[in-house]
Amino acid sequence: MELNLIDLHVSDWETMVAWYENVLGLKPITLQPEHRYGWLDAGNVRIGINGTHPPGGAQGRLTLSFEVEHLDDEMKRLGSLGCEFFDIQKDEEDGYRMAQFRDPEGNAITIYELMGS
Repeated sequence: MELNLIDLHVSDWETMVAWYENVLGLKPITLQPEHRYGWLDAGNVRIGINGTHPPGGAQGRLTLSFEVEHLDDEMKRLGSLGCEFFDIQKDEEDGYRMAQFRDPEGNAITIYELMGS
C-alpha cells in the first residue's frame, strides 16, 4: 500500500487552491471548478482540494508535513507571503528541525529539515 492522495475538505475552494499554489508552490494536476474539486502535485502524494462541503464544517483537523532542504530559507519565503509560525522546534535526538503554520482554514502545515543531510 502507498499513500497517494490527501483530501482536504474546505469551505472556500478558490481561496484554498490559490493558497496551495501560490504560497506552497504546488502545481495543479487537474482542477474542476464546476465540481469545486482539484488535485495538486505535492511530490509523492497528491493533495485534493474538495470544496463540496458547506461553510462551518470541521476544519483544522489535518496536518500536512513537507520535507525541505533549508528550513530557514523556506521559513523566510513563507513568512514573506504572510505565514505566521506558531511552533518551531529542534529535535537533536531524532535529527530534525521543524516549524508549523496554518493554511487559511486552520489546517496545520509542518515543514521540516533533516539535520546532517
